[in-house]
Amino acid sequence: MSNILGHPKRTRWSERLSRTMITLFDRLVDGLDHGREMRVLHAMDDHMLADIGIARCEIDSIKPRSKVEQG
Repeated sequence: MSNILGHPKRTRWSERLSRTMITLFDRLVDGLDHGREMRVLHAMDDHMLADIGIARCEIDSIKPRSKVEQG
């Protein structure tokens, strides 16, 4: 896309800053969600964990799902 003078349209710095801030906020929220999920798993007893197919020793190795995996 070009402007009136025929130069390629440049993204304004404020738009880039906004996108960067949104990305950082999303990562922060994802990290907080993962921490909450880990606390819930650690609070479960061994039978409950077995029901969902997780052993207690595996909890800390669980990685957060990416946005793509979440759909």
